[in-house]
Amino acid sequence: MSELGWTRRDAIRRHLGLWGSARTSELRARFEVSERTIQRDFNAIVADSADITRVHGGLVASGDPDRARLRVGLLVPNPDYYFDDVLRGAQDTAERLNVRLVTAEHKYQDDLERLLLERLGEVRLDGLVVTVDHDEDRHRFLARQGLPTVIIERPWCPELRNVDHVAGVGGYLDHVFSDHVAGAALGLQHLVDLEHRSIRCLFRNTPTTSALARGVRDAADHLIALGVTVETWLLPMGAQRRDETWCTAIDEVVSACLSDGVTAVMAHSDPVAEDLVDRLRAAGLAVPDRVSVVTYDGSRTATELGLSAVSPRRRAVGAVAVERIVDRLRQGGRRGSTGQPGFRISLVPEFVAGRTTGPAPGFMA
Repeated sequence: MSELGWTRRDAIRRHLGLWGSARTSELRARFEVSERTIQRDFNAIVADSADITRVHGGLVASGDPDRARLRVGLLVPNPDYYFDDVLRGAQDTAERLNVRLVTAEHKYQDDLERLLLERLGEVRLDGLVVTVDHDEDRHRFLARQGLPTVIIERPWCPELRNVDHVAGVGGYLDHVFSDHVAGAALGLQHLVDLEHRSIRCLFRNTPTTSALARGVRDAADHLIALGVTVETWLLPMGAQRRDETWCTAIDEVVSACLSDGVTAVMAHSDPVAEDLVDRLRAAGLAVPDRVSVVTYDGSRTATELGLSAVSPRRRAVGAVAVERIVDRLRQGGRRGSTGQPGFRISLVPEFVAGRTTGPAPGFMA
């Protein structure tokens, strides 16, 4: 047999060791040879190994099925309505790609986050998908793990260049996140298209808020030229749903709608929008005939209540993160390669029309 044939069969054996299976069609395309050539390679590999079995369309490693699977750690704050969808997207993609996910949740507690990262570092993993805040210490810690890592739903921004450089993360640290800046513009544009010219934004303090506020600021010049005024109000830090500070902030927006000519509100998150709609209606302001409300969140609750929503593509975030980790590992071996360029993937949210937005009063669409 030619040297090229030996090289090809060694590559097929490495593929089996990494993925646990090999398909004829995939290998034909990869090596640019005929199906008959791949079949001869399969016959030779099976003859040399008792741990490999012929199946329709390819080969499978017949030992422990978990042995050859990639193992990826997934650390998120908690499986609430937001990260539940991220988790589902990651799980569905992991199952499709024959990847085992090792999941944990840090509940926004720094000590627990570090403890869980350390424990994940003690497990045999091939990559990490994590939701952690950006700072030098965290980036250094992640880089020390020596694993391809994707940070999800913590948007990268230019200021992070220094953090990445100081931490020395090289090609280990990548980012997949919802583009909340674009999402804010999407919500505002919907309201402007309906001829609303006086808009309030009421945002809860979350990791999403700074990007939303930046999106509103970025749109300011364009909106002013159209005669649109937008003001952004923030719920007080630490405000909990329906406590005094929460209710006071919502009532101030209702007052602006009653006396200041405000005809539309973009609220973050869904609980804020839900309570705002209730208070507007209680004050005699019909939604959407008198005031339109867009929520920036778009959970299942928003769908059930018929809220018009800008909805981050949460499932896609989890799915793309797992896909990127697997791509890195396929290109660079089981623990990946730091020689590959880093990536920052932002996913633009979608607008989901509901029953809480309509033309501005006096405007016929």
